[in-house]
Amino acid sequence: MRNELIPTQKPEIHIDVGGGTGEYLFNKAKENPDKTFVILDPFPNLSNNKNSTSKLKNLHTIIWKSDIDSHLPFLEGTISEASANFLMGELNTKEEASTTIEEDKQKYARLMRDIKNVLKKDGKIIIVDTKACINYIMEVLNEVGLKITSEPRPITLDEKEMSVWSAAFFDMNESTGKKTSSLLPMILEAIKE
Repeated sequence: MRNELIPTQKPEIHIDVGGGTGEYLFNKAKENPDKTFVILDPFPNLSNNKNSTSKLKNLHTIIWKSDIDSHLPFLEGTISEASANFLMGELNTKEEASTTIEEDKQKYARLMRDIKNVLKKDGKIIIVDTKACINYIMEVLNEVGLKITSEPRPITLDEKEMSVWSAAFFDMNESTGKKTSSLLPMILEAIKE
């Protein structure tokens, strides 16, 4: 009989909902080979990623219908960290497209409830969105019971490469010199208690 170590804790899984080409998780996966990272997107196009994701055994992609009528493909309480970048106003349903911010907030709230469901206790969600959307997102997080742990702040130069969109919005704001622009990318963190 062979003695084997039995793992005492479950693996850490980090997901990026609507992760596109995977920029946000690539460096995290590279720096943390002991953790699992999963990109969820309806049309993941990793060939557009300047980094080669195929070399990383801990970075995976799931083709996930972005309509919020389909739940995240994870069991309850299994995810350590989630991210959602620039999704306010971008979520689809089988219903008609949103025409008001209230409809967008309802769709976002459904997604945040789903993320809350799959997060472990004390699991974290990191959200990046425009300054114009961040107050609405904070309302939604409070509504669904996710505890905001950091005040929203502009992303830094080091963080701008989180996604194609964060880089585009960051560069647009830098070129205009308007740090108060409604398109300024902001970052916010919350946890599941």
